[in-house]
Amino acid sequence: MNSEMLSALVTLIVGVVGAALTYAGIKATNKAQAEAAEPANWQTLTTEMKAFFKEQLAERDQRLAALEAENGLRTEYIAHLETIPEFTDPPFPSFHKWRAGR
Repeated sequence: MNSEMLSALVTLIVGVVGAALTYAGIKATNKAQAEAAEPANWQTLTTEMKAFFKEQLAERDQRLAALEAENGLRTEYIAHLETIPEFTDPPFPSFHKWRAGR
């Protein structure tokens, strides 16, 4: 009976150790797969961020271009007003005279 108990105990220990090793192997495999997937996740994230910021920069460039065009037209209009004899000395200083005085 002693050898039967020893045999059963050895079988139980082998089973427990086998199960623990199997669990550790599965856990290590899952960790390795998750780490291998991280670069792909980062690449996806950076690609999405690049697309988002590229779109934002394109919108900003359009707004700046519109403001620059409007400023150019405003400057041309002011230059036109300065050529009219009646407006050579308006009741308020021109922008350039005001800026020079500061």
